[in-house]
Amino acid sequence: MQSSEQYDYLVCGYYGMSNSGDDALQKSVWHGLHNLHQAKHGPDQTPSVAVTARTSAWGTPILPAEQKFRGHDRLALYNAARKSQHIVFGGGSTLHSFRDIQLKRHLISLARGNGHFAVGIGVGPFSDERTFLECKKLLESMAFVGVRDQDSLRICQSMQLSTPVVQTGDLVPSLSGSLDFAEYDQPLSKRRGIGISLCPLESIKTGDTQKEEARVAALAKIINEVARYSDEPVVLIDFNGHEELGDSGLHNLMQKALSPNVKVERLYYEGDPVRYFQEIGRLRCMVGMRLHAQIFAYLVGTPLISLEYHSKNAGFSREIGLDQSQRFDVEQINFDELFLSLLGGLAHGFKPPKAPVADTIKNSILNWRCVNAYA
Repeated sequence: MQSSEQYDYLVCGYYGMSNSGDDALQKSVWHGLHNLHQAKHGPDQTPSVAVTARTSAWGTPILPAEQKFRGHDRLALYNAARKSQHIVFGGGSTLHSFRDIQLKRHLISLARGNGHFAVGIGVGPFSDERTFLECKKLLESMAFVGVRDQDSLRICQSMQLSTPVVQTGDLVPSLSGSLDFAEYDQPLSKRRGIGISLCPLESIKTGDTQKEEARVAALAKIINEVARYSDEPVVLIDFNGHEELGDSGLHNLMQKALSPNVKVERLYYEGDPVRYFQEIGRLRCMVGMRLHAQIFAYLVGTPLISLEYHSKNAGFSREIGLDQSQRFDVEQINFDELFLSLLGGLAHGFKPPKAPVADTIKNSILNWRCVNAYA
């Protein structure tokens, strides 16, 4: 990279960390910025986009391949911000940590231009008032904020911001401009398999894996019974491929706990999210703990049982009108009810979400329409 290189946009997110949901967010930001830039500057104009990643298929990665000294990443971020016209916060649960929010404020202060914005983000929850106030300062410095759920909107409203804040939606559905989700929605007669996407919640948060292992064992017991009645294979899907905190360890544990009579398939992490749409679109149902496992399933018409561990999961379930019988709080799962919901849905059909996919896509695209109007 040339030291004199300038960027139209620096896109900030948890990119390049082997997470297919974040890959899809990054891809949607890439397409959204190209459309936005060409609408403002002409169809022949291609924006220069930098991203906070070590490697990237969608923009110029600005982080070093490896940190050679303490603060190496931060120095690279500051250097890229100094060369950037606009700072963009592109999707995900990006605003909840004091230090991370403070860093984002630094980036905005270093940028060459103004008109910074956030699209499809989650705001909070915060651990203390200090973080709440720091986030308020950050959002006040933006031209527009698009939030993905009602909980984030309520938090922003409580801040009494002068910045325009609109509830839009997650960014992934806006990929409809480059992907036809209906193409991956297979007819029921061609569908096979129970998809499972778990998240190592306790491993990431507390390191207390006993609760996690007990949840997997109880879920495996249910899947064994359901597979015996339905003769459906099980597809374990790694949405996060991180070596230490990814999904494969938990899914390995699940696979060991399943009966030898259950046919098990694996979908290991891949960088291109299109593969996930293809594979999930052929399933009879998805038992999803990862938020984007839930979103991907919904977009390709795969019935969803939502295992909710965070407000973002519950928020998405509410937004699409997922039936309460197909929603479960991971902290207090009634496994008998989960068994009946899964087996009954496979035998007689699942209740579809109330919100049409087309409406969810419109809400997602609203992120970019608002940016065009405000930023």
